[in-house]
Amino acid sequence: DYEEDLSVGNNTISVICLSLDGRMKRKDVTSFVAVLEVMTLCNLIQARIEEPLSDNVLDISPYISKCIDYLRWIVPQKTVKKLKDAESYFKWMIKELGRIGKNGSGKYTYSRSFPYNKFSKAHNVQRTGWVKSGLDNPENIVEHMYNCWLLGVLYLPNDNDIEGYSKDSILKMLLIHDLGETETGDINRPEKALNPALYEKNEDEAMQSFLQSGTYPNAIDLSDYSKEWSDWNAKKGINYSIAKDIDNLQTIYQFCSYYSANPEFFSSEDIEYWISGIKKLHTDIVRDIADLIIYNNPDFSHLWQDM
Repeated sequence: DYEEDLSVGNNTISVICLSLDGRMKRKDVTSFVAVLEVMTLCNLIQARIEEPLSDNVLDISPYISKCIDYLRWIVPQKTVKKLKDAESYFKWMIKELGRIGKNGSGKYTYSRSFPYNKFSKAHNVQRTGWVKSGLDNPENIVEHMYNCWLLGVLYLPNDNDIEGYSKDSILKMLLIHDLGETETGDINRPEKALNPALYEKNEDEAMQSFLQSGTYPNAIDLSDYSKEWSDWNAKKGINYSIAKDIDNLQTIYQFCSYYSANPEFFSSEDIEYWISGIKKLHTDIVRDIADLIIYNNPDFSHLWQDM
């Protein structure tokens, strides 16, 4: 419901900058007010970036570099480290302010089409493991996420006695869990295992560029998906455990499907490796789904003959 006359605000922004200049000079790193001031400054700047084509918008170009300085100063502070949502937002704003360009009038520009322009290209990212198998036109990350979501839609119960269970949360996780790979690319498991912390950090930063786009005043609020991504990235909660099992199960199903159509690309060792992954599923609810779509699937009955 953000409404403000965007042609004014110079005094407000100047006062906030003066206050933050003083805090930086005094090395005031503990004040929560400093966090609020930086947050407010970012919000005011975003509102003006979002409406660049209007002649009645205050030009905030002189404040961009100052805002970046404040952000770089406050992000490492302990006060911000305790506020994970604020920390993610501030880190994203540093990149956002450094990324956006200027239009012909010299004003900074932003379009709500930017996130879709970027992340709609996820279909170009093929899953690396299948590429290395030599398959023609292997699955991409959009197909994988959709098929994970479809498994959840078809086979997860709407309600369950498991404490904290939410089908809606699981489905949201499955729809976005690999979206960050639009920027990072799909990294196969052996490579990922060499440095999982780095991979997860890079993917989280990529996801923040999607989720934080919802902080522009006129954008759609993506906070629900931010929560689900946070749980997924932190590997936290029963909904994550179920979603992760479905993620792994879909990959096993995809192997079975590929093997059925292209047995020449795979060995008996490949079959044993992928089928053994069913035993590594952690949740009963997904093991039951595996019984249905793998062990008792008529399309895959020949697999057991080949083992």
